[in-house]
Amino acid sequence: MKQFELMMFASVMGAVVLDEDTSEINPDDFDFFEHNNPDILDVNVSSLDKRVLEKYPNIKKLIIEKFYQFNEQLLKKCGDFDISTSWITKLKKGTRTVVHDHRNCFYSGLLYFSDYTDETSTLSLRNPLSQLEKFYIENEEDTPINFQEWAIQPQKNLLIFFPSYIMHKPNENTTDDIRYSLAFNFVPTGFYGGGDSSNNTSWYNK
Repeated sequence: MKQFELMMFASVMGAVVLDEDTSEINPDDFDFFEHNNPDILDVNVSSLDKRVLEKYPNIKKLIIEKFYQFNEQLLKKCGDFDISTSWITKLKKGTRTVVHDHRNCFYSGLLYFSDYTDETSTLSLRNPLSQLEKFYIENEEDTPINFQEWAIQPQKNLLIFFPSYIMHKPNENTTDDIRYSLAFNFVPTGFYGGGDSSNNTSWYNK
């Protein structure tokens, strides 16, 4: 171990570029909420269907398999998991999404299934520990440990997992190309917890 290096209490995230074909995902399969007010930039244009992966069972299975690998390698959590909601986001030129987190879920993620360039707007992830710091001191160098906001450049077949409490947003799309992504949430299933904090999702299937 390097001197002074002791990393604890991490917000564990994962990313992998898939080798598998995801071309069956087609935004034209779904209706989207649209508006015609040019003054509104902060708009989350997403598919009305919030379970789009039910239409693509092979893609859903692939994402779940990758999440189990992520859990086995890094999270080390007990139990089973499944995707609850899933939707496609659509950002036209000049639009962005407000910073947000996801509720009623354990982990969230994104699959970038379209074609992107170096000019495609990034995904910004905010450090959840920043709100606990009492001093603002600039970083000499941004690292995954000390960053305030980290940007990820989309690329085709990039799959990302992050805790659902992480505040995030896609930045403004400044290109003429529509920026698509597929978002999803994971929840625990079956039995989890312990004692008076136990839960079993089978209790509710009666």
